[in-house]
Amino acid sequence: VSPCLYQGRATHIHLKVHVNGVVHTTQLFFDEATNNAVYAQSPYTAHGGQRTTNAQDNIYSGGGSTTTLRPTKSGSGYVGTETLGVKA
Repeated sequence: VSPCLYQGRATHIHLKVHVNGVVHTTQLFFDEATNNAVYAQSPYTAHGGQRTTNAQDNIYSGGGSTTTLRPTKSGSGYVGTETLGVKA
């Protein structure tokens, strides 16, 4: 999965869960230590410009800390597990 990266938004992944015909949508963020480590590697170093941090993101400030992933380094990438509840 490749994270979303666009101006004005912190790095995040969109997540949709379908329950009984209803679609629940959220965004999963990454802790800044992980963001910094990833953006120091290719191909992200080619992005250039100033990255929007979690603290600068309006969506994150509205509760993003509850959906922040903290993956661990595994080989050349990262791996993690997150348990999310869906209120149907």
